[in-house]
Amino acid sequence: MDQVQRCDFCCRCCLLQKGEFGECGVRYCDGNAVIDSPEQKIVAVHLDRIEKKPLYHFFPKEKTLSLGALGCNLHCTFCQNYQLSQKPYINDFSSSLYEDFPFIRMLSQCRSRIMSYTYNEPIVWQDVVLQIAEKVRQEGGFNVMVTNGTFSEKSLEIMVPHIDAFNIDFKGDESFYEEICKAPGAFRAVSDAIEYINGQTGKVLEVTTLVIEKYHTQQILQKMFEHLMNLGVNVIHLSRFFPAYKMSGEKSTSISCLEQAKDIAQQCGIPYVYLGNVSLFDDRYIVCPRCGCTIERNRTSGLADDKGELYCPSCGDLIYGRFA
Repeated sequence: MDQVQRCDFCCRCCLLQKGEFGECGVRYCDGNAVIDSPEQKIVAVHLDRIEKKPLYHFFPKEKTLSLGALGCNLHCTFCQNYQLSQKPYINDFSSSLYEDFPFIRMLSQCRSRIMSYTYNEPIVWQDVVLQIAEKVRQEGGFNVMVTNGTFSEKSLEIMVPHIDAFNIDFKGDESFYEEICKAPGAFRAVSDAIEYINGQTGKVLEVTTLVIEKYHTQQILQKMFEHLMNLGVNVIHLSRFFPAYKMSGEKSTSISCLEQAKDIAQQCGIPYVYLGNVSLFDDRYIVCPRCGCTIERNRTSGLADDKGELYCPSCGDLIYGRFA
């Protein structure tokens, strides 16, 4: 009789019998182990500005080769990339760009040194991520992970050493994760991941919250930002919601709501707060949280020292991140 097998990739730790798929839709039990299903494949490859991840404090203005696969362990009703992440949509992809595809050579041809794992949830295809990330490191490059942060304890310990910069979605409070993301317990897993990564030397961590006006009240945002401040978060991106997927009937988040959210985050003490999905100039400058000096982002690599550290040209305070 086949034994039940446990997946250890994310905080759900799905128990699966032979033939069953995990919550992510791409991890599969073959009776002996939980493996990537035949449906799993890399389906998206794009050259992006690093600011699109979004990462504003990691090699500003450089290009990154971005890879995306299939599946996600959350079921957010507002998902912006549901065609890549949610069933039944992920079953519609018939071509694969994995195995012999020359990603490392492509990175060099694009004159980039940064590989990003993004678009869907990289945690659910972490075996592939690790294989590629090791090769990137061997060639002297860097790895970026854009993730919902719902690592298992084991995957957190395995993956973090291979990744240089993270953008983690911090979606809401506990009830938001339970009701909107359909993932009880995810709030704690994401919080633990943020705290763990912040405790590692040499890692850059930025957090993104997609602000949905109907759900993210000022009171909820304040509690969220206070929590992030206690976890040591330095950079947060407040992204504007546009109707999508099962929330296609909701209204877009207003600019005034985003600006109020930014004020709350700054009042809570988060040093660097940016607005996303709006036509502003947040991605052009870094503002020193100590003295207010404005630093042009395209000048940061020239101002950084040989360790890649950037100090405010006005007050000398260390600016969070890696800039060269």
